[in-house]
Amino acid sequence: RDDIKYLKMAKKEEKMVVDDYIMTKRLGKGGFGEVLLTQKKGCKELYATKKMDLVTAKEVQLKSIINEITYLKKINHPNIIRLIDLKRTPHHCYLIMEFCNGGDLLGCLSKYKAIYHRAFPEEIIQYIMRQVVSALNVMHSNKIIHRDLKLENILVIFNSENDKNSL
Repeated sequence: RDDIKYLKMAKKEEKMVVDDYIMTKRLGKGGFGEVLLTQKKGCKELYATKKMDLVTAKEVQLKSIINEITYLKKINHPNIIRLIDLKRTPHHCYLIMEFCNGGDLLGCLSKYKAIYHRAFPEEIIQYIMRQVVSALNVMHSNKIIHRDLKLENILVIFNSENDKNSL
């Protein structure tokens, strides 16, 4: 599309810029691409951008990408990550999404075990499970199946620095 500036790479800063989004640190890598910490120019809010290679993607992967975009646009639920924006260059698709400042649940559990030498208490597990079940109910009522539900795919948002530091 004419209104999208193509991907620029600033060699010194190692930042990628797509339109008014600046992508910096790599947060993770998955089967479809990588996730980058992102900030919109002129804003302080952080986002997570899923960068997917359209050139090397197989047809089945392209269908999955289209499905993910369709479902993320359709669903609005506090326990399902929000799609903020969508950008595309000739070679990549960028899903700009809500940033989860706590990382994934496996990482949180590992930190908790390292600090307290035990697994999460039952109250925390119940709190997490209520949120997961609530999200799954919404997904299933929209005829969506996750198909890769695991601790690494459950993301955590801490509401305050105090919550984050207490882990």
